[in-house]
Amino acid sequence: IKYYILFIVLIKYYILFIVLIKYYILFIVLIKYYILFIVLIKYYILFIVLIKYYILFIVLIKYYILFIVLIKYYILFIVLIKYYILFIVLIKYYILFIVLIKYYILFIVLIKYYIHYIVLIKY
Repeated sequence: IKYYILFIVLIKYYILFIVLIKYYILFIVLIKYYILFIVLIKYYILFIVLIKYYILFIVLIKYYILFIVLIKYYILFIVLIKYYILFIVLIKYYILFIVLIKYYILFIVLIKYYIHYIVLIKY
């Protein structure tokens, strides 16, 4: 009977040992999944950072396009100023032309009066 009780106790401790091994394996598996979870969080944070830099890249492209458009309008503005200066110069020469025509007409009138004067002196 003593050995029988000892055998029963040994079987009890053997079952307890098996259960402990089972929980130890479960603990190892949980540690493995915890490490996997930590790695996933790390990659999730990396993904968030990449999305942030992608949005920054899109904004930079937007501002680059805006810069190109501004350069285009700046060049257009420079060309318009050039044509404005040309227009001012043309107006100046037009006024000069009008003045020259006035003096030409005056010169013609003077020649006419000079011819009349010569004719009057002759007769």
